[in-house]
Amino acid sequence: MQIPKRTITTEELFQSGNVIYTHVLSYEFNPIHKHNFIEFFYVISGKSMHLLNDKEEIIGINDAYLLSLNDQHGFTNENISESFLHRDILFESNYFKKVCENYSPFFYDKFLKGKYSTKLHLTTDQTNQIEIFCSVLDLTGYSDPETLYALCTYIINLIISNSTNEQTNYPPWITRLIATFNAPQNMNMSISDLTSFFAYDPSYMCRTFKRYIGLTMTEYFNEQKMKYAHNLLRTSKFSIQKICETVGFNNMSHFYACFKKRFGTTPSKLRKLKSLE
Repeated sequence: MQIPKRTITTEELFQSGNVIYTHVLSYEFNPIHKHNFIEFFYVISGKSMHLLNDKEEIIGINDAYLLSLNDQHGFTNENISESFLHRDILFESNYFKKVCENYSPFFYDKFLKGKYSTKLHLTTDQTNQIEIFCSVLDLTGYSDPETLYALCTYIINLIISNSTNEQTNYPPWITRLIATFNAPQNMNMSISDLTSFFAYDPSYMCRTFKRYIGLTMTEYFNEQKMKYAHNLLRTSKFSIQKICETVGFNNMSHFYACFKKRFGTTPSKLRKLKSLE
């Protein structure tokens, strides 16, 4: 991993229309500060003292935070270990807000108001998944909108799932299944394929999911597909046919009907409106 030897300015981070930037850093001496972008970071190795909004805490491997525009934070050299490394993932704030509006409309406002617990402890699998996303992003030029969206929504879902686990008594398998349904790379798979990895009877899973979530698996999964299609129509150059296939629809008419029912307009009309912005 390459570790930057100098601080990079915000202008440099988001030059040429980039909406995301990531790097791996060792200890950085910074006074308490705010950002004009959204920052997600997690510890890769070692430990350090992290200060966030007048609270200090020793953080270690796989500890992670999602920081809003309102947060003040920094690191001190207390309890710092020589092996301390952390990854920063920085999102241009307007891009992050747009993804939130498409993916989970109420998330952004609640996030800014501190309604979510934005500290979490990642599993090794979650850290590895984020590293995979980061490894395929071309951050020096054009970045694939699917990967950008997948990374951003993956992090949003981690925060939502973490807060959900704290506030509800969802069985762990439902939390994992929600994350599976929300992952963009799974949108063109069938529910039977995705649930085959769970050691439960399908009818039991269907009943229990509806009881806890209030929607059937199909209703919930289709909602995520429509949100993802909406985002791709706004942010990518993919054809409507390609987007239809990406979210797992084999029939264009069915895709149009589901999209219009969800958003009150058709994919083609939304694409035209986007071209006029």
